Amino acid sequence: MFEYMRILIFMFILICCACTEVKEELFIRMSFQDVFTMTQENEKDVLFLLTHRECHACDILKEMIQDDEDLKNHLLEKYKCFENPVDVVGYNFLPQLLHEYGFPIIVVFSPQGDLKSIVGGAAITDKELETKLGGEIFQTNLPNKLQLTDSAYSYLISATAKAFLSYSKADYSKAKDEIEESISVHSYFYNLYLAAKIAQVKNDSLNASVYVEKALRINDKFNDFLYQYLREELSYISGKNMKYATLQYAIVFKDKVHDCGIVKGGKDYNFSYEFKNIDTIPILIKNVHKSCNCMEVTWDKKPVLPGKTGYINVKYDTSHKGVFAKGLFVNINRDDRIIPLYVKGCIE
Repeated sequence: MFEYMRILIFMFILICCACTEVKEELFIRMSFQDVFTMTQENEKDVLFLLTHRECHACDILKEMIQDDEDLKNHLLEKYKCFENPVDVVGYNFLPQLLHEYGFPIIVVFSPQGDLKSIVGGAAITDKELETKLGGEIFQTNLPNKLQLTDSAYSYLISATAKAFLSYSKADYSKAKDEIEESISVHSYFYNLYLAAKIAQVKNDSLNASVYVEKALRINDKFNDFLYQYLREELSYISGKNMKYATLQYAIVFKDKVHDCGIVKGGKDYNFSYEFKNIDTIPILIKNVHKSCNCMEVTWDKKPVLPGKTGYINVKYDTSHKGVFAKGLFVNINRDDRIIPLYVKGCIE
């Protein structure tokens, strides 16, 4: 009798599993840079869905697309589809590029990096998704915060995106020409920031300083929020606090997010966060808290003098395979602020 009941239960489970429809996920999580690293010029247009974990409308939109087979098939046929959850480390580039922070937003680029469409808002309809995406002429249902015409805005973002991709590929001469073209249309924080980074890597300290100053003079609340970490990077380049900058720092990090890329498991992965003291007094790192025991963290216990550079060294345990994103939280003697640092990558 007991064996008979076991067989019935087993058959019931099999029937339930067979009746459960497994839906193919439309959106893959991948950053803008990674997507275009693997995108060829003759491929489909690239579609990004920008979401936020606190955005209820984002969940509704994803569910609507997932449940509408015709719309889903239409998107799969025309685009390579990706999701960028902007509150997750490594996915905040597109809001900075677009100078936009409202969700959900769907953005379409050509394989060459040209901006083709932006559709956003809490009440996006399936009809809008079919009619406003991927046309030959740029289309949008959102006014841009830079107050440019649609054609000027799409040209600006396209030129800036191409400059970023060239910079990512270490083609600095091409990146310089593209970012200068972008700035000739309209200067905003991100293209000035990228111009400073390009000038720095080309050892053009004069132009790097000019771009840093112009960028840091843009200091309204929205720009301070959207570009907070990038402002710190520019302060690192300048080596000092600008008196007109809204935010003042004791130390600034060269990069607050370390991207390990793809790491082979089995050996410890070592890297460092470099920082500079741009204050007027010596700075002492009091403590560094870590989000998991997978990291061993060391730093110099001596104070770092004004204008000098220090390092926080990390040894990462690669015994656990898969994608990861972890945090470090730095305390210094200057104030009670906690300085967050991040590390991300994939262990194979």
